[in-house]
Amino acid sequence: MSPDTTADDGATAARDADGHAVDRTETAAVVVVGCGPGGAVLASLLARSGVDVTLVEREATFAREYRGFGWNPSVVRLFDEMDLLDDVLALAHETVREGTFTLYGEPVRVLDFDVLDTAYPYALLMEQPALLELLVDRASEYGGSTSGRRRR
Repeated sequence: MSPDTTADDGATAARDADGHAVDRTETAAVVVVGCGPGGAVLASLLARSGVDVTLVEREATFAREYRGFGWNPSVVRLFDEMDLLDDVLALAHETVREGTFTLYGEPVRVLDFDVLDTAYPYALLMEQPALLELLVDRASEYGGSTSGRRRR
């Protein structure tokens, strides 16, 4: 059987030697549908806990536009609790501790993470594709699998 190929509708289908679609059945105790940050974190945590999990994503790659790219201090803490923070910080990112805007020519502080009682008084700004790859790779290390996106 040849490797998976992308059908006209963008779905991934297994093909036989003649190029005909072949039904493929996969089983898992848990199927997580959608590989955004929430789905990727959930799949990683489940796989880390020994759960047989498959993460299904409609898109072939993570190279697309995303609405979110900021991670607040509670998410930074979650990355640390997942033993991912060093890997996350190794990705290209910006650290934000405060934010201001100008009102009538004067700066006004509207955000100050330093006032929080946390070990992580900052937000991280980063592109989602690299973070999603990291989360999926980590889930795979724990035995999770992905379906519907390009495998390396």
